Amino acid sequence: MSDQKLLNRPTPEQLADYFLARSGCEHPPPSKVYRNDTPSPVNAVPEFADMGAVLIAYPGTVPPPAGHSQEPPSGPRSFGIPNELIIRMQQNDTVKPVHIFVMCADLDQREVILRDLQHTADEMSLRFDPDHLHLVGWDTDTFWTRDYGPWWVHDLKNDTYAIAKHTHTTLGGGSVGLVEGAENGNPLVGLGIFRPNDDYSAVKLSDFLNAPIRKWNTAKWPGDKKLPQIAVHDWYYLGLLNVGGNYMVNGKGVVVSTYLAARQNELPAARTVSARMSSPGAWTTS
Repeated sequence: MSDQKLLNRPTPEQLADYFLARSGCEHPPPSKVYRNDTPSPVNAVPEFADMGAVLIAYPGTVPPPAGHSQEPPSGPRSFGIPNELIIRMQQNDTVKPVHIFVMCADLDQREVILRDLQHTADEMSLRFDPDHLHLVGWDTDTFWTRDYGPWWVHDLKNDTYAIAKHTHTTLGGGSVGLVEGAENGNPLVGLGIFRPNDDYSAVKLSDFLNAPIRKWNTAKWPGDKKLPQIAVHDWYYLGLLNVGGNYMVNGKGVVVSTYLAARQNELPAARTVSARMSSPGAWTTS
């Protein structure tokens, strides 16, 4: 980055003024670092780690009728990403295949999806394996699987994986799935609007992954496609409100979120308590 661009970058004070002008809200307090020095074998899996699968959604494109905002969209379905990107997800350079899980309650759509993806693959002379695409029987409200999909953690001591489930809420913005009543919320505290079908998708994916093992005691997918044994994962409910994307981990025990996470999870009684740091690492309340 050039020196001139660095000089033109806004200061924190200028950004705070801009935030106040645009939102009518005071800016959040300065960032803080919280430490927990208790050793733990559990490590949050970062989104850039090696993965064996991806999760995408294939929702309807027609919003629910007025008064029924909790229902998923209906009508023609669509991916939120290009077919080419889905095809390229399978172009891995490892010996293990990349599986694609698609959230879609209408299982009859599988042939439609496969036909469209195969057409794209043929046009681009790319390989596409339909056996590694699986439909999870659930309709989401939006495309944003990055936000409402499962958070995975790895127990390094036992070499087991688990889903740490948060409660997905939303800021209400974006061109897809704006929930009625979310137009005039306070951006400083979050709009507190829930998309229940998005939120429940992590549960449905977990059930889908575990069901073959629980039912047959051997991994098996629709069409009698047999796969290597898959270990049953554990499940933890965090009780944490989070927009999902406001959760970044580095794979080394560090989690980063904006102050919105604290605001959305603030206990009502805590609003009457002011906190101050008396010394590094020690908190007192008054």
